[in-house]
Amino acid sequence: MNATLEEGFCPQRQDESHCECWWDDGECCNCGYGPHKETKMGGSKIEACAAAAHHVNKAWCEAHGDFSQPNWADASDDIKASAINGVEGVLRGNTPQDSHRSWLDFKRADGWVYGKVKDLDAKTHPCMVPYIELPEMQKAKDLHFVSTVRAVALALGLPFSAITD
Repeated sequence: MNATLEEGFCPQRQDESHCECWWDDGECCNCGYGPHKETKMGGSKIEACAAAAHHVNKAWCEAHGDFSQPNWADASDDIKASAINGVEGVLRGNTPQDSHRSWLDFKRADGWVYGKVKDLDAKTHPCMVPYIELPEMQKAKDLHFVSTVRAVALALGLPFSAITD
């Protein structure tokens, strides 16, 4: 682990108090600030964003008759990895359209293809289409995901490129 920013400066505190360096992994060695720092409830801040966005999407789906989404605690590693990948994209500034494109790429890399019905075993999904071809309900779901990640990231103090001074 090597310091990558000037020693003695903490980007979170914006000063030199209580810090020695900022590490390659994005975490301050002294104050522990960083996106992968555990929250008081356990788990990383990134995972907290992913869990919140997952549950907002789950509620949205259920409000529209889709009860296929598990609770975060019961979600497979694949579902969690997909949500975490989505969070990381939003933290880099992804819009809902970008987020959908990233989701498509992530799913394709895992062998998913278009299918009229979502089938976890066959890895088919009706949303495996360009964003412009999505039904409005699915576009709204992408917007809810991005908005939730941004809100939770702000609440947890996570920096992301969509925030401007």
